[in-house]
Amino acid sequence: MSIFNFFKSLFKIILPLAFIAIFFLGLWLLRLNNEIDSKTAEGWFPPAVEIYAEGETLLTGSTLSKKQLQEILLSSQFTIKKNNFKKEKTFKIISKNECLFNLNSLATESTDFDTDLVNNCFVIEINKSNKLIVTLDIADQVSQIYLNNKPLNKFSLPSFLIAQYFNDKPYLRTNIEVGDAPLHCLQAITAVEDNQFLSHSGISLRGIARAFVKNLKSRSSAEGASTITQQLIKNYFLTPERTYKRKVKEIFMAILLELKVSKDQILANYLNVIYMGQSGPFQVRGYSAASKYYFQKDISKLNLHECALMATIVNSPGRFNPFTKPESAKARRQKVLTHMLNDQHITDQQFKAANNAPLPRKPNYLGSKSSSYYLDAVAKELTQLNLDKSEGLKLFTSMSPFRQVQAQKSVLSALQKIEKSNKNLKEKNIKLQGSLVNIDIKTGEIKALIGGRGFQSSQYNRSLDAKRQVGSIMKPFVFIAALENTDQDGNQYNALSNLPDKLQTFKYEGQTWTPKNYSRTYQGSVPLFYALKNSLNSPTAHLGMEIGIETVVEVSKRLGIKTELKPLPSLTLGALELKQLELAQSYINIANQGKEIPLRFINRVTNLEGKELFKRQVSEGKQLIQPDISAQIISILQQTALTGTARSLKSWRRFIHPIAGKTGTTNNTKDAWFVGFTPDTLTLVWVGHDKNIPTGLTGSSGALPIWSSYMKKVLPLFPMNNTFVIPDNLKQFLFEKEDISTLIPEA
Repeated sequence: MSIFNFFKSLFKIILPLAFIAIFFLGLWLLRLNNEIDSKTAEGWFPPAVEIYAEGETLLTGSTLSKKQLQEILLSSQFTIKKNNFKKEKTFKIISKNECLFNLNSLATESTDFDTDLVNNCFVIEINKSNKLIVTLDIADQVSQIYLNNKPLNKFSLPSFLIAQYFNDKPYLRTNIEVGDAPLHCLQAITAVEDNQFLSHSGISLRGIARAFVKNLKSRSSAEGASTITQQLIKNYFLTPERTYKRKVKEIFMAILLELKVSKDQILANYLNVIYMGQSGPFQVRGYSAASKYYFQKDISKLNLHECALMATIVNSPGRFNPFTKPESAKARRQKVLTHMLNDQHITDQQFKAANNAPLPRKPNYLGSKSSSYYLDAVAKELTQLNLDKSEGLKLFTSMSPFRQVQAQKSVLSALQKIEKSNKNLKEKNIKLQGSLVNIDIKTGEIKALIGGRGFQSSQYNRSLDAKRQVGSIMKPFVFIAALENTDQDGNQYNALSNLPDKLQTFKYEGQTWTPKNYSRTYQGSVPLFYALKNSLNSPTAHLGMEIGIETVVEVSKRLGIKTELKPLPSLTLGALELKQLELAQSYINIANQGKEIPLRFINRVTNLEGKELFKRQVSEGKQLIQPDISAQIISILQQTALTGTARSLKSWRRFIHPIAGKTGTTNNTKDAWFVGFTPDTLTLVWVGHDKNIPTGLTGSSGALPIWSSYMKKVLPLFPMNNTFVIPDNLKQFLFEKEDISTLIPEA
């Protein structure tokens, strides 16, 4: 066969194969094109479900220190003012004379401002038209609050965005246009990631060839040679897997995308989608969110060295995190600045100044890390509201970021301290779990919720979902039921009614039951209040049996217990499992003078344009138990914190606010509880182990330390002179300040 005939025969074979290959390549490209179109048909980014936290309320008379007020402002996303320019959401601590000058500059007439009440002065820029002045006196009390020139008794800081969900995925992202970013930021990212961005058509052939040779030599696929367009394709349309198949798909999709949209749109979408780090469960996506995460400022305010650091982080948020890997971040930032210098975007002088600039410091408040359990609860409540999320929503919650952060710190630090100091836990290597919920008594707003020692290690939300045995924390329901009834002689029960305190055996449905006091000691007879404050089992069981277990069940259900309760004698001592929020709901209703006040995470919901779709109605609640009965119970529970099972609160823990509370311990020490409240706020704490193993901890040794640590940080928000409401005819039962030794029987 001649050479000519050979090539002719080969051509006849290759040509059909080439047509087939081109045909299938065309079909594949068409499918890729449809893939791009379908994902961007309704815009590049779906509408977000935005979640807002509530700003803390500042009250005159509250006992906030300078440090605590600063922490509250930082947790509300205010920043410390570093110059004299007027900026929104900034604050500055100034001298007494400067304070007076600032106030007078706002006033149109003389004010009642008293410099004698000023030890520290905060000037807080709320927005362009509102300036707040808060003064603290020498005793660390909020002495004066002025909004512009108007004196106020209280001021609520503005609500603010804390989380976003896109298609139910937790992201922190705010979309921008190219023009919203400083020129230095655009120059930095293109200089280091793709300096031919404006001239190529989606891919760099030279870069692909170089990467192919390098990967071939190293026998890996580590080198990517991706343009910004390719990175956008990988982050938005594909997965980050390192395979040649994915790389080929990425290349062709990049070419198709460049044919469909402008360079400005590609760069803008890249700046909005690129992964920039992790804040708890939330991915920090895009330059705008990263600017606020790393620098606590709007992207338009970034300077050269900050733009260079942003381009540094893009390459690898883990390796070049300025908070955790400062040396690596500095070295990479220098490389970015060198590229910018070589591309003549900056001068030698700008290079030196930016290269020597300090890295940002990790802010005290990174709310999304501590708020994960709370946001989980918000998501579940939103599902119950049955609102359409497809067009985006704004959720305004009850969460106080300051309290939420303090709650997470208190739970974790107290658990670690208990584990370290408790010999039994150390020997058995038992790792405890804990949960906490903090609620505003007047509104039912849940201000903080912790469902475990760390959301990253365990997403199980114990505050919402765990049913645990409650122990003695159930006893007040027995005493409320008694105070609503009479004894066998027809006399109305009250706080001074005598109860037998002795070993007793009760018969019930053919069985016998002999409850024993925790101390195994008995005093013959004790007043009703004494039995409750000291959590005595024998008198409590006697009381429950005498008034009837069904009566105790009815009172418990009325106050907010949803779990089905079996009318068994052991119920009087808490031998049953309940959810934490059930108990919290019941105790809030007691603390609110017996009035029903439903718990809530979400206050209102709007669409993204601000149209209201849902608002929680605040109305006068139904009277569940009479005020005089709730007053008696609160009075007795105050004794728990004074001379009862939680007496450490007033003795060596030195709490100065009025406190009512109840410890709870199960017989086998698998669960430890404490619920305590002031006239303003209530906190419920549980400590135990997920596998239900004994811990050896009581309510006082396990739950109370967490409660104490947390409330030490929260109670300064409230004035000390707030007291429980006790009707005049019940003053005889308020034992807080009178000598009660004559009422206590001898042992």
